Amino acid sequence: MKKEKLLLMEDVYGLGKKGQIVQAKPGYFRNFLWPKKKAIIADANTLRMQEKLQKEREEKAKEDRKLSQGIAEKLTQIDFAISVKTDPEGKMYGSVSATDIVALLSEKDMPVERHCVKLGKPIKQVGSYRITLLLKEEVTAIVKLTISPEDAAIKEALEKRALEREEQQKAAEKASEEVETTSAEETSEDSEES
Repeated sequence: MKKEKLLLMEDVYGLGKKGQIVQAKPGYFRNFLWPKKKAIIADANTLRMQEKLQKEREEKAKEDRKLSQGIAEKLTQIDFAISVKTDPEGKMYGSVSATDIVALLSEKDMPVERHCVKLGKPIKQVGSYRITLLLKEEVTAIVKLTISPEDAAIKEALEKRALEREEQQKAAEKASEEVETTSAEETSEDSEES
């Protein structure tokens, strides 16, 4: 299939930015880009428009960068929380996906598109997470998200388990330190005997 050379009239996610000359398959152009006036076929006349479009794009990029940096600052200052249904062991019924995070952010008047949320897999465990957002003009923001169970009894049980795990970790660290000190003492005694 022959790809068409196109001049983008708007930013198209995954294809290019306004004023760029790109190549796309004819079906993509005919069914999506052209009906929505996002691109036109690049010929001698449209190439003259390219410089004007690129200047407009640069101005818009500056505005978008300022807006994105403002949103990023606000996002880093706010801790987001969501309550979910869980079983007694703390495993969620379902998961928290990028769509859920976008909905949570839009409730706080922070408009973010779903493709901006960089989440490898949906979250399936209760806890605290740091989620990276890639905003317009390559501005990144890190959001703190706490996922907690809806039921208070389950919440208390999970907190107890977390405390028990911390105590076990501390005991294990102490035990490993004791083993290291005794082995160091034995090594020094062996070197003195020699």
